[in-house]
Amino acid sequence: MAVISAAAAFLSISPFRVCFDRAVSFRGVAKRPLVLVGDDGVEGIRILRRELVTALHEIGFSTRGKSELTPHMTLLYDKQDVGEQAVEEIGWTVREFVLLHSLRGHGQHVVLGHWALRG
Repeated sequence: MAVISAAAAFLSISPFRVCFDRAVSFRGVAKRPLVLVGDDGVEGIRILRRELVTALHEIGFSTRGKSELTPHMTLLYDKQDVGEQAVEEIGWTVREFVLLHSLRGHGQHVVLGHWALRG
């Protein structure tokens, strides 16, 4: 937690708008997540992640895992694949980010910290 707090102190990102405009089923699992995705409307999320990973590296923290991500918002899990559908744009202004601990299998999340975007 202290490492994330230290890295968050390095960030200088202004609040940004995020927008999702398509619904799609992720594949590869029995219960497929139905998620909202976007193109240019999620670039701010990619920038925030890239800046956070850079800040973590600068204070000596090693990160691993996927270098790319698909910014999305999960709506539900289902066996049915809905393909890809255009939806009316759903968006808001991101003013902070939150670190959550997901309790897998319980549908619960514990807030570990939150940080305001200021840039």
